[in-house]
Amino acid sequence: MNWIRTKQSAFYSMFFRAVAFLESLEMSLETEAMWKTLSRLALEARQLHIAERCFAALGDVSKSKALRQINKIAEQSAEEMVSL
Repeated sequence: MNWIRTKQSAFYSMFFRAVAFLESLEMSLETEAMWKTLSRLALEARQLHIAERCFAALGDVSKSKALRQINKIAEQSAEEMVSL
């Protein structure tokens, strides 16, 4: 069980580092392509906070807002589960 958490944490860390790297770059066609790739990978990996950030960087307001709402619902559900 502990190994799984460690692997998940390392996996999230890779996404976080990718976002930090992309945020340091000026927007260009290449950077936009990297944001799009990262958004696809984040969605596939169910890293919705990362996907939300990617779509915000790409200027896709509707997807970013939808993911923000989904993330809020997920956080509220997690809080409710903890309080049970």
